[in-house]
Amino acid sequence: MSVSNVSNDSELLNSRFTSTELGFLVFGLTLISFIATIANICVFIAYVKNQSLRTASNWLILSLAVADTWIGAVSINFYTVYLVYGNWPLGKIACNFWLSTDYWCSQASVVHLLVISVDRYLVIRVPLAYRSVRSNLRLKYVIFFVWFLSFVLWVPWIISYPYIAGKQDVPEDKCYIQFLTDSVFLTIFTACSAYYIPLLMMVFMYIRIYTFLQKRKRIVNRVKAPQYFSDLVVPSVSCVSVTQTNTCLEVDSIVNNKELSKTCQTVSKIKYKNYDRAKKLLILIISAYAITWFPYNVFAVISPFCSTCVTAPLWDFGYLFCYINSLVNPFCYAFGNKRFKTTFKSMFFGRNINS
Repeated sequence: MSVSNVSNDSELLNSRFTSTELGFLVFGLTLISFIATIANICVFIAYVKNQSLRTASNWLILSLAVADTWIGAVSINFYTVYLVYGNWPLGKIACNFWLSTDYWCSQASVVHLLVISVDRYLVIRVPLAYRSVRSNLRLKYVIFFVWFLSFVLWVPWIISYPYIAGKQDVPEDKCYIQFLTDSVFLTIFTACSAYYIPLLMMVFMYIRIYTFLQKRKRIVNRVKAPQYFSDLVVPSVSCVSVTQTNTCLEVDSIVNNKELSKTCQTVSKIKYKNYDRAKKLLILIISAYAITWFPYNVFAVISPFCSTCVTAPLWDFGYLFCYINSLVNPFCYAFGNKRFKTTFKSMFFGRNINS
């Protein structure tokens, strides 16, 4: 994300708002910051509170919550100050700190979404083979790589670029990334790497997940049909059971019709509900990311070719709308998980976790 084009407005941003509008603006952004921070902290509390949530798969959700907690607690409030004052009153050190951590955590949040989609796809598509290689240690390495990659992509260049270019083009009262205003190529490249490419990859992964689940659902329905329970023996037929924790598949080997009938009858009690939950969650996840990051990245691609097409209010909206994703993520990934929801009910309403 970049604040660069906002800085092109010669007027102070706060001169565009009345006192009442500024009051609503500060209240709204503070509320968003508070909800995003609390919602992501609740993910950690739920993880500690419910032992059944302490799985390696949920480490990705926790790591994602770290990035989103920082964005909610720190990044949004820094930008609120910048927006209300109409300039940057905190100096260059604070500016570099905000930009570096903001872009680092925002990029980490996006990469986490991508990694989670790949992880879910592999767990569903090749459960036995993938589980044999996905150890706790390997998953820790993956999480470390996500944070390291996100760091390398932004932080060193944000700090060092003015020295590499041999000039400081950012005014003292402004705070934005210099290389995003110096190079059209870098602006387009960052938009593609931070939004368009990850989005396409997530869409591809979730379409594969959806089609695979639908295929397995049709197989189960055919296996349950009466004509399959004649005097024929059906070797190596698999019934699909979607677990509530990891949205993964467990495959049972069936060796005769009696065993097949008993297994599929058990599966049929939960599979439709879990299929519907999985499909709705996948659509929600991909839609939340696509919608919240869409305005800014469209503006980022248009502005290098038409500097007057994207006004300061549009940049304000696009930049802040990206932050909304950090508020939505815990609801998509954690609140949409049955065990997380049960734990949250226990936390807020005093309900038994095991109920």
